[in-house]
Amino acid sequence: KALIRFTTNLALADERIIEEMLTSGISGIHVSLNASSPDTYSELMGLDLEKTLTNLNRLIARRAELGARLTILISFLVCDRNEAERERFVAEWSERVDSVSIQRAVDWGGRVKVDPGKNRYDRAKFLFPCADLFGRIVLQSDGKAALCCQDSKGMIGLSVLDRPILDIFYSDAFERIRSLHLTGRIREIRQC
Repeated sequence: KALIRFTTNLALADERIIEEMLTSGISGIHVSLNASSPDTYSELMGLDLEKTLTNLNRLIARRAELGARLTILISFLVCDRNEAERERFVAEWSERVDSVSIQRAVDWGGRVKVDPGKNRYDRAKFLFPCADLFGRIVLQSDGKAALCCQDSKGMIGLSVLDRPILDIFYSDAFERIRSLHLTGRIREIRQC
């Protein structure tokens, strides 16, 4: 059985959408929250924190009412602007959702200028193989397979519109990327 999870900021959810999320059969939802204060959330996300929290709290409560199996993961992308809120964020959410993820800002394979301050990845250190390549496949809205959520171009060049998803997952293109990861040659892949 395949596990299906999608990522959202949950800002546009309403009661109908939340009900569909809980009854659709998807495995999980990943909510990008990234802040604990309304000002930081507005600055980083361009959205209203109160509305998003209303939706998230509605999702959590309705999941409990239905006894739904949907897993809820929330994430916090650390940058200089929100770093002071990290501990508060974890304390607020760690008992309410299934998983809290703290992530570092990345440059989307060099396509976006990012200054994560002291949260920067140290390129001189050994990079470990990415677990995503071995356990999940990311599909973009046009059907293209991506290496991960940072691969906005679908660099593998394969689509579920043209071939079965498992053929893509076990394709020579994916295997080549996995091999580079396993042999310590991750830096040869720009997106990584």
